[in-house]
Order: sequence, then C-alpha cells, then structure tokens
Amino acid sequence: MVRPCCAPTFRRILAQKKPNSILLRSDVANCLAGKSYCRITPDGNVTPCPYLPLVAGSLRKSSFREIWESSPLLNSLRNPSLRGRCGLCEFKNLCGGCRARAFALSGDPLGEDSWCTYVPGTAKAPDLAREAPMAWTPEAESRLQRVPFFVRGMVRAAVEAFARQEGSSTITLELMTEARQRMMKG
Repeated sequence: MVRPCCAPTFRRILAQKKPNSILLRSDVANCLAGKSYCRITPDGNVTPCPYLPLVAGSLRKSSFREIWESSPLLNSLRNPSLRGRCGLCEFKNLCGGCRARAFALSGDPLGEDSWCTYVPGTAKAPDLAREAPMAWTPEAESRLQRVPFFVRGMVRAAVEAFARQEGSSTITLELMTEARQRMMKG
C-alpha cells in the first residue's frame, strides 16, 4: 500500500488515473494536519503538524481532548473553507493541498498550495459519494472504542473499506481481527 506523506496531490492524480481505488475511500494520503495527526512540542504546545507552526492550544492549560475537539484552528482544518486555487478545485475534497505549504508561502493555512501544478476546471472529479454506514456488532463497536479517539474515524473507515472489499455487510470482531492482520502484513 502506498502512503505518501505530505503529498495530498497524490489523491488527485490517483482519482484521475484509478477512480475506483480503495485509497480514495478514506483520508489516507489526504493532508492529515489537525484531522488525525498533530505535534506536541517539548513545551506542551499542540500544532496541527510538525511543518505547520500555528499553535492550537497548550497542554499546560487544557487537556489534549479539549484541544483536539474544540480548537478553532484544528476545526478550521477539518472543515476548511479553502481559498485560492485549492478553493476552486474540483478535487478539494480529495486532496485539499498541503496546509503547511500554504501557510509557509502565503501566511494563510487555508490558502492555496502553490506547489500544486493542477489548474482547476480542467478535469472532472469522480463521484465518490460515501457509502451508507455499515452495521457494527456491539462487540466490534466496543473494541473500536478502545482505539484512541483522534484516529478512531480513520480506523473505522479502513475497517469498513476492508469489509466492503470482502463483501461483508456487518463489522464483527472476527472481521476486525482479519482486517488488522492483513493491514499489518501490507
């Protein structure tokens, strides 16, 4: 499995070349800053990523959960109103550009990723309507609750993608174990 880091434009290219890829059904390779990834500095500041020096909060003043769930900065990265070419791009929900590069080059974390060479409006983004939520057994849901809250959504999406690939309609403990084993081999 390919997992490019800090290369969200990979998703645009993948969507253009292989629109049915399972990688497009999750946030894998999307800019993860503040979504399922962050940095804690030695002095306790929480930033969206090591390359984005904006502070979302301080662990000396608030709990990690409080910062993660209520930081205006992190929430703006999770539900971005992107500007510039990224805001106009038909692939913005797949890619979104690198928020650290946008900040470094423009001072605006929601600005355009100027390293991207794509010109918005020159291709059609695939329709990647999200599938209906899958059924989870109570035991599987309980196991999922043991996953750290800040990556739980990504784990849920990965297990559901695996289940769909295997033709399953319900997530069980057994299916979760099989998904984990296969992902660890990859």
